[in-house]
Amino acid sequence: MTRKNIRAVSRGHDETTVGSLRKDPKFAVEYLNAVLQDGDEQELMVAMRRIADAMGGVPNACKQDQAECYDPLPHAVEKKRQS
Repeated sequence: MTRKNIRAVSRGHDETTVGSLRKDPKFAVEYLNAVLQDGDEQELMVAMRRIADAMGGVPNACKQDQAECYDPLPHAVEKKRQS
């Protein structure tokens, strides 16, 4: 399989995941919590990008809490510790 084909497959998976996150906010929370618990830094960055895409992009995701937009990782980790 060529790189071009691999990217095409990845985009399909990303689009499907983003669609699922968009349709079900509870799934988005579970998805992010699972990545925070078991994932590495790269997986966390992918998950955050997918969730931001599901919310309409970073500007729309940031409307809820602007402080978290500028420094999202510490806020996410702190929220996980508190729960």
